[in-house]
Order: sequence, then structure tokens, then C-alpha cells
Amino acid sequence: MTVDVGDFCLVDQCILTDGVKVGFLYREPPEPGEPHGDSGWSIRGEAGDATDAEIDARAIAYVPLAAVLAVDDSWRHLVDSSPGSAFARSPRTWKFEAVDPDAE
Repeated sequence: MTVDVGDFCLVDQCILTDGVKVGFLYREPPEPGEPHGDSGWSIRGEAGDATDAEIDARAIAYVPLAAVLAVDDSWRHLVDSSPGSAFARSPRTWKFEAVDPDAE
């Protein structure tokens, strides 16, 4: 399934405004009938020193995939991954590795 980068996704606002890098992303089946087109992607920022409570409290934005790719395109090669896919950035290699979607 090819994704249109104009399709929307959920993303931690800190990726868009604070320079936080993508750290974890997962894809669910797209919601049919969304007015902007839904990619199914949810994209979380790197945890860094943030606590679980701070990560859970992050503001979320609903934006086109292109907006996220414009600030961090390190995961572009994953954009067409099938629903049910999940990836986390390895702290050792800084590359994305497939993970259990419920791992976050």
C-alpha cells in the first residue's frame, strides 16, 4: 500500500516545533472517510530524559506526513510499511528497528 505524504498522521508536537527526533512510530489501519486522508501513522518523539508522565503529556498534532518528513526524514524509507508495523530508533545504531507495536 503506497502512502500519499499528503495523508495525515498523529505526531508529537515537539517533533514539529522543538527539534525532537522521531523515536518510535507505528501504523494502524487508516480510518476510512477522514476528510484529509488518514495514513494510519502515529509518530512519537525521542524520549531522551523525559519521564513516562512527561511523554504521555506531550501535545499531539494531526498533520500531513509531509510536515513531519520536512523536519525529520530519517524514517522516510518506512512510510509505505503495512498497518501493524512498528519501529523504534536504536540508541546504539541510531537506525530504526522493527519492534512489537505494543512495545512503547
